[in-house]
Amino acid sequence: MNKLKKVGLTALAGSMVATAATAADVSVGMGWSLSYTSADSDENGGTASWTSGDSITFTTTGELDNGWTATAYIELDEANSDGYDDEKLTLAMGDMGTIGFGSNAGHGYGIDAVKNFLPGADTPAVSMGFTDLAAVGGANTANGVLGYQLAVGDTGLTIGVEQAVASAGGYDRSMSLKWTDADMGISIGMGTSELEPDNGSGGDNEQAIGASFTAGAFKIGANHNSTDYGSTTNDIDNQAYGVSYAVNDDLTLSYQVVNNSRDTAAQDEQITQIAASYSMGSISFSGYVGKQSDVSGTAGSDDAEKHISMSLSF
Repeated sequence: MNKLKKVGLTALAGSMVATAATAADVSVGMGWSLSYTSADSDENGGTASWTSGDSITFTTTGELDNGWTATAYIELDEANSDGYDDEKLTLAMGDMGTIGFGSNAGHGYGIDAVKNFLPGADTPAVSMGFTDLAAVGGANTANGVLGYQLAVGDTGLTIGVEQAVASAGGYDRSMSLKWTDADMGISIGMGTSELEPDNGSGGDNEQAIGASFTAGAFKIGANHNSTDYGSTTNDIDNQAYGVSYAVNDDLTLSYQVVNNSRDTAAQDEQITQIAASYSMGSISFSGYVGKQSDVSGTAGSDDAEKHISMSLSF
């Protein structure tokens, strides 16, 4: 979100090391959105619906005497019963990497950092309202995620790890490797997750590998992700492909295809999406048309969805 205001203040900063009074910057952001989704009532998607969202964010950033940077982020969301939606804390330690903790929101240091290389103008195809097969999700975020990320010198390589308390006991663990060369326009990554390994059910394992390439106004990307359920044979693989074209600084078009295959399903499920986004300063519009065939691997079961949204940020 764009900053509504930014003020300087002096505060005592307490951290992993002793430090004296430090200057901090505080920024406040606010935004809201209004969306309409039209589903195919004759198939699986149900009826159309209006939705809205609003939030206020507070971000405080301060530099410690040793050069480290501490950041605290809080989002207030009316839709959340306790008033908080996301909370994130990070400590950037220069060449030593960054430590992060998030409540109700992960930091994307693990498999989340590499599970979606597809360029898109709107909601990713795997995140539309369809009842589709599962995609990789990484560590459970409900109880908070503790993560660490390290950029290896000037190599373009970034290493990330996460750990969270699993919902059914034990721990979720996730890691990722990502290499980016901005001059060549190439980004490649791979990651893995081990979910709830100590809960007695054998745990689930996830893998993700993907890449993207940017050439001028065009960007293409692809991913191969899989989930191996330890207690069942209902394993899932999905292959996803996408391309986007920036018509100008304000207008972007994109196309995505996702193929889901499940061990116990007779057919592969396919999702396609055409999307567009347009921005005018602090206001933006986006929308997509999505189609789904062989829903959850059932031959002949199809669905469709159309979506448009308007959002403002200050």
